Amino acid sequence: MKKKSNPRFSIIIPVLNEERFLARCLLSLQQQDYAGFYEIIVVDNGSNDRTVEIAKQFNVKIVQESQRGVSRALITGCLRAKGEVLVFTDGDTCLPNHWLRSIDLVLTEHPNASAVGGPYTFYDTNILIRLVTRGIIYLYATFLFRFIKSLPCANMAVRRNCYFRSGGFDPAINWGQDINLSRRLSKLGPLVFDKRLLIKTSFRRYRGNHLNPLMQFFHGLKEFIIQISRLVRMSRTNKIFPARPVIRGPNFVTPLNKTLVSLFTFVGLVLSILIYGFISPASQVFGGVVNHGFSNKKYVALTFDDGPYGDATSKILDILKSKNVKATFFLIGQNALKYPDLVQREIKEGHLIGNHSFDHSRFLSVEPPKRVVANVLLADKAIAQASGGLHPRYFRPPYGLKSPLMIKALKRLGYEIILWNDATDDYDNDQSAEAIAAHITKLLKPGAIIDLHDGRDTKANYPRDNLIKALPIILEAITKNGYTPVTLDVLLGTRPYSQ
Repeated sequence: MKKKSNPRFSIIIPVLNEERFLARCLLSLQQQDYAGFYEIIVVDNGSNDRTVEIAKQFNVKIVQESQRGVSRALITGCLRAKGEVLVFTDGDTCLPNHWLRSIDLVLTEHPNASAVGGPYTFYDTNILIRLVTRGIIYLYATFLFRFIKSLPCANMAVRRNCYFRSGGFDPAINWGQDINLSRRLSKLGPLVFDKRLLIKTSFRRYRGNHLNPLMQFFHGLKEFIIQISRLVRMSRTNKIFPARPVIRGPNFVTPLNKTLVSLFTFVGLVLSILIYGFISPASQVFGGVVNHGFSNKKYVALTFDDGPYGDATSKILDILKSKNVKATFFLIGQNALKYPDLVQREIKEGHLIGNHSFDHSRFLSVEPPKRVVANVLLADKAIAQASGGLHPRYFRPPYGLKSPLMIKALKRLGYEIILWNDATDDYDNDQSAEAIAAHITKLLKPGAIIDLHDGRDTKANYPRDNLIKALPIILEAITKNGYTPVTLDVLLGTRPYSQ
């Protein structure tokens, strides 16, 4: 193809440790049947795997952005781009070979549009998720887009002049950055959602490492209901949408199965509410759980899960002791038996201990009540043995997953189910200490229960360095903002141990 001084499209791909997926994405982009000139910009956000090495094997421009955050990476890519149209996608997407040609066609059909985009589905999941996705695309394309007016960042093309006139991505927003940008772009021209621009991406963000197909289905439904509620909430904060959104493209659903898909989508939404209650620590769908304390005083409770955990727990205890701060540790029974000296140190230094199950099973909440009770009592026995006879009343379910049967069975035994309302993925090694501290600090409020991890399941030697570096920053921020860290019994006004 003949190259011009400036390309028609600049495709910007922010990446962080995408060695498993990036080659597929870049190969699909290099196989586009678009006849014009386009450039591909890969913005590396600090990968420590083979991502950059893989990108160098393709004819792409590689840009480095050292400050973590997808919005910062996107901003850097836009500043280096030369194209008339800025196109955004993810490193784990697979684009059909007509994608750029279709974007060009849609932009030509809508010369006043500020941005165009389309739906996405998943290439690496089960039939249940694919059916849910099909229903969601239909629901969003035919109804929700008229109210939400947001184009997905994984499948969005923005005219260059509109992007910079709108102010571009907000570096402080790393979830919903596409919603925020769409809101401002809509003031400059219509947003066009065209179903012909369908792409495929990975489902990996919505599942754990060992989820079976049923759990994938649950996670997909839960993610959908959470994202829709956030989209609606964010769109309501913007009262002015001068440009009417446009929906184009062929129907995904034929008249023959339209009713079935609509019914399936409705059932999916109902199930999503139930799954939200099952998964979300903030949910009171099932009732009977505690995720915050009294808000009449500026008290917050620091809690640590999955310990005790050898050196990591020792270093955390050292930091807490140096700051004269008391916390609550939710112990895994197996780990308590392995490190009884740390359990006794926690108690001696004035901290509380709670029950976090015997083996941190991912599926404990869906076990029959008898098995749930047996697991929790086994953990209680281990904790009592390690602590010298204490029997905690506070129980935190593994992963925060809960069910009505679990709650009912454990409350009969006198347990309080304790969750949280301030947490971050501090167990994720990709999270910097600064990011962990910033997220926790942002969510501080009176009565907050902060969830951190001094261990990681029952794994051995899992690194906790980022959390250990973040903890002094968190404690300083708590004090600076006028809060007092206390143990859960002080925050909740309940007794922590059985008589």
